[in-house]
Amino acid sequence: MEMDEHEELHATVQQLIRALTMSQAELARRLEVSPGTLYSWAVGRRTPSPANSARLAELAERQAAAVAEAARRLSRATGEDREGEKRDS
Repeated sequence: MEMDEHEELHATVQQLIRALTMSQAELARRLEVSPGTLYSWAVGRRTPSPANSARLAELAERQAAAVAEAARRLSRATGEDREGEKRDS
C-alpha cells in the first residue's frame, strides 16, 4: 500500500525527530559502549579508540543523511526550494 502525501509527510517528520533526538543512552547503545564510556568521551576524560572514532563518524554521517533526506521530502511536500522561497508551479 502506497502512502499518500499526508502519510509521507508524517513519516518524514517522525524520521527527522528520530534523527535529531538521541539520548546518550541510545547513542551508547548504537555504538556498543557503556553510557559511562560515552560520557567520558564527551567530557574529555577519555578519547575514543580509532575504531570507536570511525563508528562515531559513520553514525554521524548516517544521521546527517537522514536529516538531509527529511529536508528534501519536506521541501517537496511544501513546494519550497532550499532557500525557503516558493517554487514556480
